[in-house]
Amino acid sequence: MNEFKGQSVILLSGGPHSAYAALCAARSEPGPLLGVFMAHKQPDGAAQESSVIYVATRLGIETMTLHAEFPDPVNPEGRNELLVRGAFARGADSVWMGLRHTFPFFDRNGDSNLMWLRRLMGEFPGKDVRAPAAYVPSGTIRRTLAVHGIFTARLHVTR
Repeated sequence: MNEFKGQSVILLSGGPHSAYAALCAARSEPGPLLGVFMAHKQPDGAAQESSVIYVATRLGIETMTLHAEFPDPVNPEGRNELLVRGAFARGADSVWMGLRHTFPFFDRNGDSNLMWLRRLMGEFPGKDVRAPAAYVPSGTIRRTLAVHGIFTARLHVTR
């Protein structure tokens, strides 16, 4: 399966961290970008998807929505891992994502932290996952997005 061959995939959730990852990818990737949103029957899915479309439109990024079911749609354990593995299985050159955490004890789903990412990347030599928001303070992310015309009032923040 090579439907993503030659593309960089951005995992978009509709929040500021994934928007920041999308902005960084749009500013630095020379090839085509594909934003991927996962609809998993989450209660705020429509608001998240609306935010994804807003960001992608502002940055000129094509998007697609994947559908999945998880036992707990509010805290979908393994969502990011499924998306990263799926992107590489479909031929993506790189994946960008809005990871926020350094360590797993701050991460309620276990796959949104840098320690998880380092372990996973050991399974994909020659592939690249970038998480530009990991060490950036939220205020800096908000200001950077605003400077580039992406306003956080239009983004979705999960509580």
